[in-house]
Amino acid sequence: AFRAPNAYELYYTPSGYLLNPNLQPETIDTYEFILERRLDEHTRFNASIYHYNITDLIDLTTDPDSELLTYHNLSQVRANGFTLEAERHWINGARLRASYSWQLAEDETGGWLDNSPRHLAKLNWSQPLFGDIWRAGLELQYVGKRRATQGNEVAGALITNLNLLGQPFGKNLDVALGIYNLFDQDYADPGGDEHLQAEIPQDGRNWRLKFDYRF
Repeated sequence: AFRAPNAYELYYTPSGYLLNPNLQPETIDTYEFILERRLDEHTRFNASIYHYNITDLIDLTTDPDSELLTYHNLSQVRANGFTLEAERHWINGARLRASYSWQLAEDETGGWLDNSPRHLAKLNWSQPLFGDIWRAGLELQYVGKRRATQGNEVAGALITNLNLLGQPFGKNLDVALGIYNLFDQDYADPGGDEHLQAEIPQDGRNWRLKFDYRF
């Protein structure tokens, strides 16, 4: 597969950016083996292993001569990894889903690719409440440590989200309440070359109430 540079990468040059008209399309060769197994009527298991090579990956970096930000092509990025996933549902409508991924992604120098965690894990549980009127869900997301462009490592984090979805006023109106980062975990994402900060703090505990009405 391939991806041509978009208009933003080719032509957007605000203050502090340097235009690079010689950007080339990035290409990727992927090899993947997938195993899918239904263990019983209510349980499903998936496993996959993969390897990919990306040539001419488009990346934002600092030009060494002008010290301006510019998009350029990395020579090669390669990665090896695997994913495990299991899902189970019960007659009462409860569902449990868990997944784990490990990946080693390296840049053209053989170094750890920026903002590419080696460990990712998710756990999702959902349960009907009061018949089919409401459905509650609990989600845990773990992201392992990552390397920032400045060379430092950003610590991993385990984030918990709580969701409630229902139709208490009829089937035309969906009501959704979400509480994100339930335990107010302090965590950050790696900063890029366009940031002064090596780490970008993320939101603490926050919530969202949403109404969707269908006519």
